Amino acid sequence: MRAHAQETPLPCHVVSTETNTATPRPTAEIVEACPTSSPLSGPGGEAWFGLLHTHAALVRKIDAELAARHRISLSAFELLGRLATAPNDGSLSVTDLARQVVISPSRVSRVVDELGRGGYVERRACSTDARVSYVAITDAGRELVAECSSTFDEAIARHFLEPLSDEEVAQLGAIWDKLLAASRD
Repeated sequence: MRAHAQETPLPCHVVSTETNTATPRPTAEIVEACPTSSPLSGPGGEAWFGLLHTHAALVRKIDAELAARHRISLSAFELLGRLATAPNDGSLSVTDLARQVVISPSRVSRVVDELGRGGYVERRACSTDARVSYVAITDAGRELVAECSSTFDEAIARHFLEPLSDEEVAQLGAIWDKLLAASRD
């Protein structure tokens, strides 16, 4: 008869797909898998994994609403929004644009190409440095941002602000400010 191998617990970032709970809380299962010595065991894990899961869920919902109503992704809307408010007639260098948005630089390039094919942005060469290129919003891009803005605002209100009290929203803002300031050190 073969001896049963002792089960090795999964690292806290790996989650089993099986669940025995009636109301699944994805973060609870992940946190339970964390070793007790991990900072992600307990409240730290609930906060961290809750942030990640909440961000992903909200992005999916808002992205789906923008796509369904306007055939545009949240990433594309964010880029157009940054360009619409940029100085120099709605133009930013690709590097500056990538710094201002919450998507990877390679994704910025793909989204700019996609928006360019739709006529919403255009690339411009820098007259003094061949290594630098600019992205400028077109009139069609400005129109699209204006059309999408109410959908975006409604989705943010419904999925992010309405479930929370004004006090909770203010607390989150203060927490994000504190974490962002600490990350700059």
